[in-house]
Amino acid sequence: MMKAKMRRRILLCAAFLTSCGALALCAVAWRWQRALESLPAQSFDVQQYSAALRAGAGFQGRVARDEMGIVTLSGRCEDTAKLAPFLEQLEQSDIAYQNQTVCADELRRSVAWVLHRNGYPNARVESGATPDAVVITTAPDLGDPGDQRWFSVSRQLSQLPGLRAWKLNFSSGDKERARADAAPVVHDAAPGAASSASETKAGILSTLFRSASRISAWLGFPDHAGYWSIKALELSAQSIGEGYIAAVSQQYQIPLHLAQTVIWIESRGRHTDAQGRILTSPKGALGIMQLMPETARELKVNPFDVRDNIRGGFAYLAQLAHKYQRDWDKVIAAYNWGPRNIDEAVAQHGANWRIALPKESESYLLRMNRRIRRTI
Repeated sequence: MMKAKMRRRILLCAAFLTSCGALALCAVAWRWQRALESLPAQSFDVQQYSAALRAGAGFQGRVARDEMGIVTLSGRCEDTAKLAPFLEQLEQSDIAYQNQTVCADELRRSVAWVLHRNGYPNARVESGATPDAVVITTAPDLGDPGDQRWFSVSRQLSQLPGLRAWKLNFSSGDKERARADAAPVVHDAAPGAASSASETKAGILSTLFRSASRISAWLGFPDHAGYWSIKALELSAQSIGEGYIAAVSQQYQIPLHLAQTVIWIESRGRHTDAQGRILTSPKGALGIMQLMPETARELKVNPFDVRDNIRGGFAYLAQLAHKYQRDWDKVIAAYNWGPRNIDEAVAQHGANWRIALPKESESYLLRMNRRIRRTI
């Protein structure tokens, strides 16, 4: 009898404690709900805050607040110091926020750090025409911007968050050097190649040539204040499907950076002219890859179709790569001058075959190597 009473009392105590715990949890949940309900925009006007940001910090971007009351700032600004008071305002109001803004001064510091780390401590970094662009004024220690070191720098710069373009000035005043080095640099962007499928909004060439930072006067492209225009590249690629160049280069095992550079030097990424006629060289080469008609026939591709033209050009590069055992100087020279001529030059001059190159092919090989030298 006593045991039964004791058991009932224990059960009643357990039930009471369980009820108390449940009530406590309900109270905590209710308090959290009330706290969350107090967050929405009665005390915080997103539009007013965004307008103040634009006026006071040169902010260009978007301010949003989610259902949890968290404010997210994403975009660009002129100066970190000008942005700081607005972030303090959020903190003082006990508003949680995420700051995804890239400020111009922070961007300049990041660019300068990349240059300094790679052996260019005397290069000067200044603001560009927009908060997402910079101007790099080089010192005599720059050397050749087409060399391996500068190629590596351009790849690192292209990966900096918020950096859209950079312009390169020469402090030496050497106009001939500035002209020769003004051509865009195409980098071997493994990350860029991998992301080409996901960056569908940018256009195929804007993705593939994302690191191209300097517009080339000798290519005849509009200068646009000296900055590389991604939109201009996008217009050049309207007829090419997203990821097609990357996919075909992988199919034929042609390094993507080499393929990109061939396309750019051959045709600036264009398949037709302003009148819609296929690009044709004085020697009869056709389209975006400048295929000769007889080469297209041998490869069984239609040079007038942009995709077939690319596929044929890459197939031809693959044939040359196999023939010359991936000796890329010979591959590049043969693409321009023809494999028969290269074979004769090698037969006559051996390892010094380059001395037989005509001036056009010598210039072609030099321009290609300025972009891709020692990176394959």
